[in-house]
Amino acid sequence: MSQLNRPAKVFFAVNLAFSLGMGLYTFVMPAYARQLGASPAQFGAILSLASALSVVVVIPGGVWADRHDQRLLMIVSWGMCLPIPLIFAYAPHWTWLIPGYALLFLSYFCNPAISAYISRCASPDSLGAVWGRINSAFPLGFIAGPALGSLIIRSYGMRAVFFCTFAFFVASFGCLFLLPRDPEAAVAAAGAQAQPSGSAQPARRPAQPTRAPVVSPPPRALRAPVPAGRLAARPIWHVFLVFAVFQVIATMGQNYVSLFLQDKSGLDLGSLSWFGSAGSIGGFFLAPVLGRLRDRRGGAFALPVSLLLAAAAYGALIVLRQPALLFAALILRGGESAAFALSGPEVSSRAPRENLGRVFGSFQVLTGIGGTIGPYLGGVMYGLDNRLPFVGVVLGCVALSVAGRLVLRAPSAPAGAAAPVSRGHLPG
Repeated sequence: MSQLNRPAKVFFAVNLAFSLGMGLYTFVMPAYARQLGASPAQFGAILSLASALSVVVVIPGGVWADRHDQRLLMIVSWGMCLPIPLIFAYAPHWTWLIPGYALLFLSYFCNPAISAYISRCASPDSLGAVWGRINSAFPLGFIAGPALGSLIIRSYGMRAVFFCTFAFFVASFGCLFLLPRDPEAAVAAAGAQAQPSGSAQPARRPAQPTRAPVVSPPPRALRAPVPAGRLAARPIWHVFLVFAVFQVIATMGQNYVSLFLQDKSGLDLGSLSWFGSAGSIGGFFLAPVLGRLRDRRGGAFALPVSLLLAAAAYGALIVLRQPALLFAALILRGGESAAFALSGPEVSSRAPRENLGRVFGSFQVLTGIGGTIGPYLGGVMYGLDNRLPFVGVVLGCVALSVAGRLVLRAPSAPAGAAAPVSRGHLPG
């Protein structure tokens, strides 16, 4: 945390408060939906349709992120989330979950603004580390959230859990007002104050605001030339496609872990919630570590590592039986969080700064389509055989680790080559 500037620290707090609220209930929601009468396929259909909404709203969201105050867009989005836990709290039937999830995914219109804002909180040579640290707030919240949620469920029931979620959402919403509208100016001012006094410019010399800022060169591993004829330059949409496929793979399995554990061991919601902390523990540590690894060795090395860790976690989920071993193995699901965190710097490093919102919008349209396909596909597979979604995740992660390495090793094509994709459009 000490290496983060003030805007990044505040955003870390925003993410942490929100994730604590979500962590109270998210892991057990598939089982809760089943208690309300939903089948795995029906719950998967809710998530898929809600994700489709996010694809639609993010199209204008990418444009708005470049044209309007990004902090204001986030405030509106967070405000839309405030009623969600109250809707869930009073749901008498699984169909009542639909408006709650619809609101959540409609609020994703601001995700390009979030990505662009975070990118403006970091220098090019620290993108991976800053993205990893900020995104580590989510797994941190999901470490404490499920454990606290388990205690609340056992003592007061699910409705009390959603009331506590509402309180955390309000706290996260309030933290947004502490963010500066222009993080780049705040970061530059902090950097100027941190410089040794002997390096300061004489007072009589006027500032030159029109000069381009000095940009640190990327790490040597990222600047190494590719031998001619070995790897052709790839347009940015190939990078988009890698993470869109990962979204399909991840959402195909992650939404059904709690159901699988319940079906294997017969755990109630209170006991089940503890397992939700496992992957979050891994994500809290792995996202920053693999973010720094990306800065040093490149995404072509860091992404396969994260994917293979996730594959190991789901493979262990299928074969292990002892609760303690299962919990330990599920910590490796932190590789998923690390892969999500890596998507930000990989896209940001290939995009023009003046069009970050639209580039991230385009990227998130593709990942949103992946998030639309994955949950429903996983629900159908779970209905056929409850091991099938996780077998699919293992095989998919292994295959994508190879494909992702090839794509991310290749140099980026000029910005113009990505124009058809970067003119428009989603949430991470």
